[in-house]
Amino acid sequence: MRLLAFEAGAGGCSAAVFDGDRPPCLRRLEGPGQGDALIPLLDAVLAEEGVAKNALGALAVCVGPGGFTGIRVAVAAAKGLGLVLGLPAFPVTTLAATACAARGAAGSFPRLVAVDAGRGTIAVQPFGADLSPDGPMTVTTPGGLAGRPDPLRPLVFRDGLPPDLALHPPPLVVAVDARHVGRAALAAGGTPAPTFDLKPLYLRPADARPSAGRPLVDRGAL
Repeated sequence: MRLLAFEAGAGGCSAAVFDGDRPPCLRRLEGPGQGDALIPLLDAVLAEEGVAKNALGALAVCVGPGGFTGIRVAVAAAKGLGLVLGLPAFPVTTLAATACAARGAAGSFPRLVAVDAGRGTIAVQPFGADLSPDGPMTVTTPGGLAGRPDPLRPLVFRDGLPPDLALHPPPLVVAVDARHVGRAALAAGGTPAPTFDLKPLYLRPADARPSAGRPLVDRGAL
C-alpha cells in the first residue's frame, strides 16, 4: 500500500511517501506558514517519489496534541485529500509518532513518552515494545512529572524539554517528522478510517482564533 504521511508542527511541516519496502521519501520545510506550505510540500514529495495521487492507498496524519494551527492545517489537508481522492486515513497522535522516533533513535521499551503541551503542562503516555499504548494519555505539570515514581523511565520528549523541568538521569530527546507518523500508522495496523471521521486532538481551547473567512489550506490546490 502506498501511504502519504504528513504533519504540521509548530516548527514547520513534513511529508513522506511510503511505497512497499523502499525507504520512505521525506520532504521537510522549516518555519511558520503551514497553511500555505503543506499542500505544495505534499505535491513535491509525491513528484520526487514518482507517485501519482490517484495511486495512493491511504493517508497518515498527525492529529495532535500540539500547536493548534498546525494540527488544524494537517487535519484539514487530510480531509480535503480524502474527499477529492476517496482516500482513507490513519490518525496518529504526536505521542505515538514520538514513540516511533525513539525506537529508531536508541533505547529500550517500554517507555513513558512525553510532549510539551504548553501553558506549563506535559502530555504523557506509556508505550510498549510493539509501540502500542500501554495506558491512556494523561496531562501533568513539570513538577508532577519530576516527582512521579514511574518504572518506565527514562522518558522520551519530542523536540526538547520544558525549561523548568529537571530530570535525573536526563530523558532521551527526539525530533519527529512524517516518517515517524507513517511508521507509527503502519506499526499500529488496523484499517484506515474515512477522512470525514478525522478529529484534531486538542488538550485545551485555542489561544487565538483563525482569521475569519480564511481557509486553513487552499482546497483548490488539492
